[in-house]
Amino acid sequence: MSLADMMESQFRADVRFRGAAYLQSGRVSISHITPDDVYAVVRDGAEHQIHLHRTEEAMEMSCSSVAGTKRPPTTKYVWATILLIDEQGY
Repeated sequence: MSLADMMESQFRADVRFRGAAYLQSGRVSISHITPDDVYAVVRDGAEHQIHLHRTEEAMEMSCSSVAGTKRPPTTKYVWATILLIDEQGY
């Protein structure tokens, strides 16, 4: 099962659609990867920093576009990063 399959229910359909468009247009790049962490950048006028951290219980997500707000990190930028992780086989 892919990461996208496991995480899909946490992202609205419109967010997944827009995230897929970012991936297709080449706006997503992984800057650093370890066994438990992925750091990525998504370009959308500004550079949005994404960090995914795997724990034993869950996947912790952060996105600079919602940093300092109460909004959840389930953004189109995080979804685009998840799709890139699957595409590149991480």
